[in-house]
Order: sequence, then C-alpha cells, then structure tokens
Amino acid sequence: MSLCLTSVLLWLLSGPSEVVLAQAGSGIIRVAPPPAGNDAPNCGGETNPCRTVQHVVDLAQSGSEILIASSTHTGVRAREGMLPPILGPLSEMGKYPRPDTITIIVRDDVTGDYETLTLTELGNNVGVFRNVVGLLPSTSGMLTPNNGELETGAGHTIVALYTDDDPSDTSSDDARMTGTGASDTDFTDSGGTEVAAYIIGVDGIYVTVQDGDENTNSSVGDTVSVLVTDSGTGDSETLTLTETGPNTGVFRNTVGLSSSSGVGSSDDGTLNTAVGNTIAVEYTDNDDPSDTSSDTATVVNPPIYLPVVLRQYPQGER
Repeated sequence: MSLCLTSVLLWLLSGPSEVVLAQAGSGIIRVAPPPAGNDAPNCGGETNPCRTVQHVVDLAQSGSEILIASSTHTGVRAREGMLPPILGPLSEMGKYPRPDTITIIVRDDVTGDYETLTLTELGNNVGVFRNVVGLLPSTSGMLTPNNGELETGAGHTIVALYTDDDPSDTSSDDARMTGTGASDTDFTDSGGTEVAAYIIGVDGIYVTVQDGDENTNSSVGDTVSVLVTDSGTGDSETLTLTETGPNTGVFRNTVGLSSSSGVGSSDDGTLNTAVGNTIAVEYTDNDDPSDTSSDTATVVNPPIYLPVVLRQYPQGER
C-alpha cells in the first residue's frame, strides 16, 4: 500500500521492531520537513529528527507515535502486520519548523544597481542563512535592479545590507570586485603605442599599464605607480600613471620621463642612463601582490643625418 502523508499523526499498532529508536521509550518519534533530518538508527528525538516517514515506519516499535512536520511524503508503504495508519492533526508542529528565510540587499554604489537576495537557513534552528544560488556579476551596462545580475565592474566595492525584523538590528559587509585577467605593462609613446627603444635625451619615456581592477572609481581617473630602472647606472624613477579616462582601466604618465647620460639621483625626475643600456619598468597591483607585469626597452643614440647636396644639371648633361 502506498500513501501520501501531509501533516499527519501516525499510530503504529503492531509489528516487531528491528532497531530500538531513541524515542521508543517515550513512544514519540519525530520526522523533520525535507530536506532536514537524518535517517540514522537512533533518530527521532527533538534534536535529531528522522528524515523520512518510511524509515520510521520500518523501524518503529508497536504503539509508537510518529510526529511529522508540515510536509508531504509520498510512496510510504505499511509494514507487514501493521494496520493502516490513522490520519489526524499534528499538534507539535512548532517544534519542527522548516528552515527560515531572510532577505538582504546587495548593491553597487558606483553603478547604482542593486539585487534583493533570499537567504535560506542552513538547517532547522541554526540561525545561519545563505543564498542557494550565487548572484551573477554583469558588465553589460544594462542597469536593471532585481533582474538576477548585479551590474558592477572591476575595482568596484559592493555592499551587502541586512535589516532584522527589529529595524535597530542591522549588519553589513563589503567586498571589492577584481578583474578577470592579469595586468599588462609596456613602454610606449605618449599615445600608448609600444616602443622598443628611446633616443637618449630626446624621447620622453612613457609607460602604459592595463589593470581593470585598479579602476576603483568609474567617475574619475584613478592612478597607479610604476618603477623605471637602469641597472647599468643604478638609477630608478617612480612614475605616477593616470587613468586615460574615468572608466578605462588603462593608465599612462601624462608627461614623458626624460633621460640623460649625466649624473643624478633616484626620483629626481630624470633617468640617468647610457647609450646601449637596457631600461626596465615594473608594476605591482596594489590589491594583489601576485599580479605583476614588466617591460624593457633599449636606450639608443640620436640618428646621424648626412648632408645631401642637390644640383640641377643643364638639359643633356649628367
């Protein structure tokens, strides 16, 4: 016989028991609402309710009282020698509530988007809640609150806000979104085109860094720092690179670093170098020290221009 049980009280009137349950002495065996509970041999108590009705039916003693939390159980078979269960109201429902739920708001103050999440209690009466499905970040530019995707960006700070039924009980947390890829650093010209060599004393030295998670504010240009060195002379210069736009994640120095074969000191605004030397630039992400990138370039002489004389010959002469 197969039964569908919803909020019922079962009385098992006869039949031997193979395992003595924890609550057999009191005559009460409890079944938690799915998916809570555990079908262990000693389940059935207030703190360790069983998971399925069938498990209790199979193992209960004669005369045991089975309390089932408000839920639906299908495919329950009566044990041989037992009378059909008597259905009736469940009086102890309050002892076995389903896991509770709460709601929080996750927002990105840069984009203005927000999403409302429902968190489910991890078990009965544990008081710890978590969303079952992760919230997806989006960079589509389509701002639609509560569409299941949080419009955000690398470097943005997102905030989770919770308010209890008691409005005075609030809590929050924040996290920073990072980029999906590593940074990239290159020696370039003022427009961002990569270069392999600089003419000493003539060319301005420019550095371009691409690092999306350092775009911390989409309304203004952010800054990062790099270190340019010449191991041959031992000189080093720290450059501040400014984001090329409010929300690009690309950084470059606005004024080229000058170079000279003279003597100077570190961070004096001029890189002391020599023709034939190799200069290097190194970048380290402030928020992720493991994210580093670098590049090298060669210092060369100015080109040599040879004089050219143009002469016009009379017609017929060479």
